[in-house]
Amino acid sequence: MRIKQNVCSKMWTDTNVNFRLNSVRHCCKQLEVPISLDEIKEYDIDIFEHYKVLRDDKRTMLMDNQLPETCKLCKINGDKSIRHSWNKWSDEYINKNRYNLMTDDFTQYIELDLGNQCDLACVYCGPWASSTWAKEMGMPNKPTSAHDQEWKDRMMALVAKRIEEMARGGKKNFSVNFLGGEPTLMPETYKILDMIIPILKKYDCKPNLMFTTNLNTKEKLFDRFIDIIKETNDFAHWSIGVSIENVGKRAELVRYGLDFERMTRNLQALAPHAKIWLTCTHNTMNLPYFYEALDYFFDVLDPKLYMTEEVGKGWGITPNCVYDNVLDPAYLDSHHVDWDRLYATMQKHSVHQSLVDHIENIQQRVGTKERGDKFYIYYRNLFLRTPDYAEHFDYITQILRNLETKIAPYLLEEGRFDQPWKTQVNMSDLILTSDN
Repeated sequence: MRIKQNVCSKMWTDTNVNFRLNSVRHCCKQLEVPISLDEIKEYDIDIFEHYKVLRDDKRTMLMDNQLPETCKLCKINGDKSIRHSWNKWSDEYINKNRYNLMTDDFTQYIELDLGNQCDLACVYCGPWASSTWAKEMGMPNKPTSAHDQEWKDRMMALVAKRIEEMARGGKKNFSVNFLGGEPTLMPETYKILDMIIPILKKYDCKPNLMFTTNLNTKEKLFDRFIDIIKETNDFAHWSIGVSIENVGKRAELVRYGLDFERMTRNLQALAPHAKIWLTCTHNTMNLPYFYEALDYFFDVLDPKLYMTEEVGKGWGITPNCVYDNVLDPAYLDSHHVDWDRLYATMQKHSVHQSLVDHIENIQQRVGTKERGDKFYIYYRNLFLRTPDYAEHFDYITQILRNLETKIAPYLLEEGRFDQPWKTQVNMSDLILTSDN
């Protein structure tokens, strides 16, 4: 009997640095393991590949054929985990390169999570990644301490050193991705760009500079961002991950605070200068309408440039999914999605097979999680923002009504849901736990 390898290529190809949580990890779905300032000083550049926790996790995958504890999300989701659609290494490749994987450098992608400054409060996000969320929940950001500032400064210097190391080694197709919060709004973004742009000018191999953005940035600052792209196109390719998976008013409700018309204008202004990756984070509030988003993508962008192989040009769709809170599509029922229409729309536009595989993976997840107290509390709070949620997501309203016959009486106490987040829901309670 052939045993499937519990190895995900992202653990070797990706490096994710979180400047808010002082961590380095090798997959965006992995649990954060904070790294101390002393450890940064001790490991220096080796912090990215030789930090003990990271090496132990790789060894657990390779030698024990098990997922490490930091891969809790994928362990919870088992065969329906997103790692199965993300992993690009075959069992044959893993077996052939098992020992080289522990010693050689396979890094192709560096992700920088620079802070939580953001002008949106997306439904599946929270105060840890959005200052707008923090303000809405009465949790204003604390001033950065001298310790955390030194951590940031030292890590920025090491990131620049790591990028120089990769460029000097002639590594092709390596990428640096800027996340937030909203990176186009953060001074740290432009600080680290100032550090690495002179480095990148020295080398023949063009890196891929990536931004994950909501494209809600106002005109003056967005023009500055476009100018940086134009000025660096000779020695760097640009790929812009645009966080969008709904259309019109639903997009503005899911990505709360979004001006959909401004986002569309910015998307069309950006398209001639960079590769566009429409990053669709599938969730309970977009999957039933995703066919509309697909039609919008192919209408607003040139269909002839879809999935072109030319680096820095054209556009594509990057599939993602909420796996770790009550926005997980697993909480939907199958009848909430018109699957025939969704697959017909994908076929109409001849979307890449990877997106079809991703939707099939999600379809298997739908209906596999039981809705309970946490689901009810979150959505009742969320819908208090505006009555527009009830109008545009009526099926969730019906789910909440049905839940009221099952949930504990204390949830229905008079006045409990008079205003959003009055009960100070701990958003972290919605993460990585089953819904009871």
